Amino acid sequence: MLKYLLIVILALSMGTNTANTAPGAAVDHTPSPEYIARERAKAERRAMPNIYKKMTIVIETNRQNDVVTVIDKNGELWEFSHVEDWFVGDYCLLTFVDSGIRGYMYDDEIIRTIYRCRYEDYE
Repeated sequence: MLKYLLIVILALSMGTNTANTAPGAAVDHTPSPEYIARERAKAERRAMPNIYKKMTIVIETNRQNDVVTVIDKNGELWEFSHVEDWFVGDYCLLTFVDSGIRGYMYDDEIIRTIYRCRYEDYE
């Protein structure tokens, strides 16, 4: 009796109906709709780009080449264009998208820059 109960529980957890199937009969291995939905959600999460943010400080503005250079708390330098109103000492929040290998930031792309405040205003 206990063996039969374990088989039923195992069959229900696998999403197949083997409890009412005769020995030797073909078993339906069609995935359940819940399983399909779970796997689809996993695939969509893997396909979505990883987006993250970093707070930085402007350390240089090159108005001739239209390039702003910023540094993050880890000492990494980042550059973006459109100098316009940026000045040395400004805080800048950068939004990145992971462009390839997760955990490898040197291929990531800056997709948004947000002015936060001047260094003097923050203190």
